[in-house]
Amino acid sequence: MYGIGERLQQIRSATGLSQTAFGNRFGVDKKTQYHYENEHRSPSGKYLRALHDAGLDASYVITGRRDYRKLPADISAIVSMLLPGENIAAAKAALDRVTEGRARS
Repeated sequence: MYGIGERLQQIRSATGLSQTAFGNRFGVDKKTQYHYENEHRSPSGKYLRALHDAGLDASYVITGRRDYRKLPADISAIVSMLLPGENIAAAKAALDRVTEGRARS
């Protein structure tokens, strides 16, 4: 499992922003962003709140678990089926239906 720093780096990388640009966007300098991503320091509550307010998954940064409520409803339903104890065959069938529908669009 990834640590907080690795998850934070994943989110930053997904935005396409540099450490400097990402840090500045969320109220810290490049050095602080670097320390967060390398787990030399823990992100502050203010920083995490800024991520959340920008629509990024701060819960994932903290816990390592995605907030699937932020996904489109059809994908969220499929993900919930894949959670432990759920019907994987039904999830696969639902995913196939969704991907077929999106391919036709």
